[in-house]
Amino acid sequence: MMQSSNRAETVKELIKSAEEKDEGRFLKTLNAASQEVIDSFVTHRWNVSSRNNQWNGLTHTARYQTGNVWRQLWEKASPSARENALQQNLGIADVIRTGGDQARYGLAIIFYFQPAQSILKIINTTHPIVLCNKCGLDLSIYYCLENNKNLDAAQKKTTRINVYPT
Repeated sequence: MMQSSNRAETVKELIKSAEEKDEGRFLKTLNAASQEVIDSFVTHRWNVSSRNNQWNGLTHTARYQTGNVWRQLWEKASPSARENALQQNLGIADVIRTGGDQARYGLAIIFYFQPAQSILKIINTTHPIVLCNKCGLDLSIYYCLENNKNLDAAQKKTTRINVYPT
């Protein structure tokens, strides 16, 4: 029971420090966490109170932390936890306004918030079948990529070519 309590406390600390954009505290907590705790955080889902927003640790960190911090989390998470988080269908209508469907898969959410280096990290380290078949609709991913404010026109073109090769 004590181990479960510690895991829950660490996950809460990662959520809070990510949201507060406290990079140092987030990385200190992340570096002290066990593999089990990191994977639990990455795949843990929660609702943001009074809104129709749902996050997991990977998408939450993508929204609130820099690309460098997010990529450190990505590297520390196990491949199975990363794939699980990318495939989760999360309600996020209040954050990514699209009109129509209110859900986005983890992959699309990360494509919306993270810089090119993070997007390319996902592409280069994730099994292609997971990316192509299990992470949402092409239009959803394309919308999030096109509306990413962290990418300039050249980066959008480069990532578009990597995501949608012709």
